[in-house]
Amino acid sequence: MPHRMRSPFSSTARSALGAVTIAAALAAAPPAHAVLTIFEAAGITQGNDAVECVDHGSYRTCTSDALTERVLSHDGLAPGNRIPIDFQLYLPAAPASGPDGNYPLVIFIHGWGNSRTAPGGGLESEYVPYAEAGYAVLTYNERAWNTSCGAQQQANTECQNQWNHLADVRYEVRDAQYLAGLLADELSDDATPLVDPQRIGVTGVSYGGGQSTMLATLRNRVVVDQDDTHPATTAPWTSPAGKPMQIAAAAPFWAWTDLAYSLLPNGRTLDYASNNAYRGPFGTAPYGVSKTTYVSGLWALGHTSSIYAPPGSYPDLNTWYAEIDAGEPYQDAIAGPIADGVTRFRSGYYLLDLDDHAVAPAPTLFNSGWADDIFPVTEPLRWIRRAKALHPGVIAEIVASDYGHARASGVDAAYAKSTARAWFDHYLKGIGSGLPASVRARTQSCSGGAPATDYEAATWAGLAPGEVRLQSPAGGTVLSSGGASSSSAQAFDPIANGDPCVRAADEAVAGTLVLDFPAPGGSGYTVLGAPTVIADITVTGSAPDSELAARLVDVDANGDEMLVARGIYRPDASGQQVFQLAPMGFHIEPDHHLQLELLGNEAPTMRASNVSFALALANVDVRVPVAEAPDGQQIQPPAAKVLPAGYLPEPGFAALFASGSALVAMLARRRRAQ
Repeated sequence: MPHRMRSPFSSTARSALGAVTIAAALAAAPPAHAVLTIFEAAGITQGNDAVECVDHGSYRTCTSDALTERVLSHDGLAPGNRIPIDFQLYLPAAPASGPDGNYPLVIFIHGWGNSRTAPGGGLESEYVPYAEAGYAVLTYNERAWNTSCGAQQQANTECQNQWNHLADVRYEVRDAQYLAGLLADELSDDATPLVDPQRIGVTGVSYGGGQSTMLATLRNRVVVDQDDTHPATTAPWTSPAGKPMQIAAAAPFWAWTDLAYSLLPNGRTLDYASNNAYRGPFGTAPYGVSKTTYVSGLWALGHTSSIYAPPGSYPDLNTWYAEIDAGEPYQDAIAGPIADGVTRFRSGYYLLDLDDHAVAPAPTLFNSGWADDIFPVTEPLRWIRRAKALHPGVIAEIVASDYGHARASGVDAAYAKSTARAWFDHYLKGIGSGLPASVRARTQSCSGGAPATDYEAATWAGLAPGEVRLQSPAGGTVLSSGGASSSSAQAFDPIANGDPCVRAADEAVAGTLVLDFPAPGGSGYTVLGAPTVIADITVTGSAPDSELAARLVDVDANGDEMLVARGIYRPDASGQQVFQLAPMGFHIEPDHHLQLELLGNEAPTMRASNVSFALALANVDVRVPVAEAPDGQQIQPPAAKVLPAGYLPEPGFAALFASGSALVAMLARRRRAQ
């Protein structure tokens, strides 16, 4: 009968240097759990020594070294194909008496190009405070990054033929589930488990935020299907020893929910609809427009620091990037499988549809940055809309502030992280009441402007009781050659200039349509939500290859403009059409005014189309949600929403849909029936 391996719970472990064995981290000792027998039978070497834990007084750390002390991942493949994962565990201080274990666990997942010691967004500073507050904290280098078979480790034979799967739910996400299961199976001398398998939280920034969302969506399931061409299938999430596992709370930072849309948006997401699939409700919407400076930068970072699959293997990120970078026309035979793979296995929004919606997601709190151009507030809203439509009682909330990717800054970092900590304290430890409102918004501020202001509401719709509108029946024509001015193109690109408050000269460009709002006067007003553009559009040229870029700017008294919100849309060939810009929270001073710029491209931030086209716009109706109540003058009650065919109305906006509409009534019935 095999004996137990050393654990952090013996009297020896409570000394300055104790030993902890994460199950599967040590193959030299007899196996503690059945899964190790499988590893040993396969001849897998998983380290020669137990992982040593260092006592820092108020907390303990247990760190692998990636070469001799680490775990092999579990990804549903043969043991020889598993990848060594370098990890670090933070534990509370050893108690003077009583059980040492059953801790709630928080998993921190690092961002793209980062590591477990520098996960991005400053979250590394959270590890120790969490451990000192009684949490176990797991952080690790993701597969094909850094010391988990990253670029510098390819000489390691165990790293050959291993690569980055781009946050695939069957690989990177499964790694987090497997590591948590190993911790749940680790027992103290009095049989106390190291962590509580039912009190697991997950958080992460960007790349880690997207995976946090997927883990929250799966909740108590794992995806077991390895077929890249069929819908994913699931099984109950259990530890290697068979313990039922679950995510009890998630707090993603700067997350995507639809990776295809976030990198190549097509304008088919509406914040007042509950179904926002990338290809639209009928699966016919065009492929989107590449956020070219971001996409190119991310690909290059991964190309140099991570490992991509060789040609012909999956996912072939080099080929994917080449196809995206080549641009229009996108062919279904090529672009279809890329979009399908990114949405099916790498996007939390679509995981909501697994198992006929049988499992509600874990309580999830999103933190997003207003001026975040890669994963804007649009991303969590899409997931929240769908999750609440499928599971009306689900707990899904959002905090929007000035903390995110460029152009968002880090000014609200402490505020944002405090909300995540309150979230975990409530759902993992039963402390406090979580957050006071489902939607919390702290406006972006700039030097010399209005200070940041906090707003709270029970629903997203409740944030903005008023609306400022501008109509242009005559409209105008936008040409593919009509891009941004040279000064604003560079000033407003998140890679060239990450300052959300930078201003550029307001310059006219031929082939664009510019609409000016009147100055607000009084004390001004606060943009708070997603601006909406409605127009009759007729495309001359190839409609699927055309694009309409929109920028809402704040023009000051000197005539200089600052970017407030941006959006991109692939028009249909003709007819009334509606799309939205990314949500924003920003105060417009009384002597400033808003201006909407409609462009044929927004290079270099967004990739300009390869084809020439002209867009004839008429009956243009621009609606900007504001925090102020209607005043009988500029600020009006929100107008009835325009709901395109196939879209389902979001219940929170129910009062804002046109009354008596047979289409809306039909869609509402369909939503209730789902």
